Amino acid sequence: MGEGLLQSMRDVLNRIGIGLAHAGGLHRLLGRYTAGRGAILRMHRVRPDTGHDFAPNAAFEIAPSFLAAIVTRLREHGIDIVDLDEAMRRLADPAGRRFAVLTFDDGYRGTVEHAYPVLKREGCPFTVFVTTGFADRTSTVWWLTLEEIVARQVSVAIAREGPTEILPCRTTRQKSAAFAALKEWFMAMGEEVQREAMRELSWRYGVDAAAIADADMMDWDDIRRLAADPLVTIGAHSVTHPRLSALPAQRARAEIRDSARVIEAALGVRPRHFAYPYGAAGDAGAREFAAVAELGFSTGVTSRSNVLVADDASRPTALPRVPIDGRYQSIRYLDLMLSGAVFALRHRFLGPGEPVRASAST
Repeated sequence: MGEGLLQSMRDVLNRIGIGLAHAGGLHRLLGRYTAGRGAILRMHRVRPDTGHDFAPNAAFEIAPSFLAAIVTRLREHGIDIVDLDEAMRRLADPAGRRFAVLTFDDGYRGTVEHAYPVLKREGCPFTVFVTTGFADRTSTVWWLTLEEIVARQVSVAIAREGPTEILPCRTTRQKSAAFAALKEWFMAMGEEVQREAMRELSWRYGVDAAAIADADMMDWDDIRRLAADPLVTIGAHSVTHPRLSALPAQRARAEIRDSARVIEAALGVRPRHFAYPYGAAGDAGAREFAAVAELGFSTGVTSRSNVLVADDASRPTALPRVPIDGRYQSIRYLDLMLSGAVFALRHRFLGPGEPVRASAST
């Protein structure tokens, strides 16, 4: 059974599970014990639904209307939407009101075009974690480039180990399976190998990776526009978006340090908050958490899935976030995530690790 079909089946089962859990009142039953002090919501790309059958990065895309629904639901629950600095103050205060922080990773153009108008209208603070190489156009957004390659082709040839493999891409199911195989291959690569592989694939299949970045990622003018608004906090998200844990210590440190320097040079203000690229359990660890603290950041946010509890105040550079998965754009999903019940049950029955990690995060 192909990976694309397996993922489709998992999505269906997840939707059924979300519906049953919500209907059964899981979030109300356990939430009083598991909801924690607050939550940092992790989002990526905001744009209107394209309606495309082949949408392999759909987990990282939400519609502006769902973002507006998130804001409305948070307020219905009496949850204050605050910035990261206020979140840390409340986390350390047992009497602090429950809160949520809205964060957007990578620096997609949809943040300024679609998310900002919604959040500006509602008066909501939010944080954008910028990958400086994307804004500079010196790094390619490899997952969007792979999506474009697979979308255009009827087959894609790759040489992983041994003879060349031909990945069929005629049907939506075949495209999904091919993308999954390519993504797994790219995620396992070292940074230099990944960059060369992307150059070769882009050239072979006539896809302009730079044009994709121009179309889909903010430039510095966009970022300056956001930064001028007091509602917006600009954070750092590395220079080239690597798996920091896979880099030598000095190289990983340079990615963290230099991203802050580039942002400071562009905006005149040094960022105080950092998001680890990918950021799951194996992508950033104690070495990276220490480096972020030593380099002067106030917080470091991961892609480890959980709500915030009191103990998180003592580990500000290793904060978990609540994933907002674009495949499940429903209030039922949001209620379950905010309750913390899913994460608590995952920890209780499967042990510590990476809860509810449906796909590798960007």
